[in-house]
Amino acid sequence: MALLVIMLLSLYSSRSFAAIANYVDMDERSQLALDKMSREIRQAHRLVKYSPTSITIEDNSSNPVQFIYDPEARNLV
Repeated sequence: MALLVIMLLSLYSSRSFAAIANYVDMDERSQLALDKMSREIRQAHRLVKYSPTSITIEDNSSNPVQFIYDPEARNLV
């Protein structure tokens, strides 16, 4: 009985650890993406076009930079 409890506790702990590791990885990636996006917006030369789901800016070299959010897929490109 004690061995079963130890095995179940070990299984639960390993699943929890894996889930926490995934959340930490996701948090790091989202922070890097937000840092890059905010840096590009701050350094933009001008705003070209915007809508509730997209923004197009122009950098100092007159290259367009576009951010598009797909609410159905919950994805930012």
